[in-house]
Amino acid sequence: VTPFIKSLLSTSTQLMRNIKVSDMMLRLSFANAISQFFEAILDYNSSQSSSSNRCITMEQFNPEADAIYECLFVTWLNAARDTDSKVSVLAAVSSTTPFLSSSLLKEKGSGYVLSILQMYKKFSVSLSSCRDITLCLSQLLEVASKSHPASLESILDPLFNTLFQQICIIPDYNKSSSVRNHNEILRCYDTMMRSSPVKLITGLLNKVDNSEERSKCGALTVIRHLLRYLHVPKDQLEQRNHPYSILDT
Repeated sequence: VTPFIKSLLSTSTQLMRNIKVSDMMLRLSFANAISQFFEAILDYNSSQSSSSNRCITMEQFNPEADAIYECLFVTWLNAARDTDSKVSVLAAVSSTTPFLSSSLLKEKGSGYVLSILQMYKKFSVSLSSCRDITLCLSQLLEVASKSHPASLESILDPLFNTLFQQICIIPDYNKSSSVRNHNEILRCYDTMMRSSPVKLITGLLNKVDNSEERSKCGALTVIRHLLRYLHVPKDQLEQRNHPYSILDT
């Protein structure tokens, strides 16, 4: 099926534009199919032993992914009313994100990030968990920071504020969605540590020094995670100009 997915996605792109809001079940079916199509491509690529053996590349799907993403994000997500609809559309948005073109990310990436940040207030109550929103955010930050990291500089303050609000929420380890949301927030911090390390760490250290107990715990959780999982060599940590060196002060 994988070699025919581009044709399937191209056809889906045309059909999606004509599905009415009243046909919500049909929209859900398309959203679920879109998720599976893009996941199949990722699975196929990961199964190949080397890039030279791949006859299918992610860049081949940029036009379809751009069109589908904008349809899902701008039209379908706003029209989704019940929880199942929102979750299905958000899952499709998340699955589509790794295939977005560099030009779309440069032009609209920061705007999409801001829109996702607003979803935490708009959708979090009705979804009962922020996991699906955070999955969309972590995927978008990953591709945007690799493609055009400078495009994120203008939105770092609202981004870091929202991430910090989420990390200060103690996860409920009896609920997998709560744990997954916590882990994806940490993944967002991993991504931003690579693209904006000085501003990120400076802000976290300020939280430790000047904040109340809850904020201190949140900041220390992130700092511990970054030190544990980023595996920066000690000789680099000791360099004064290295962004991680401020963690030793």
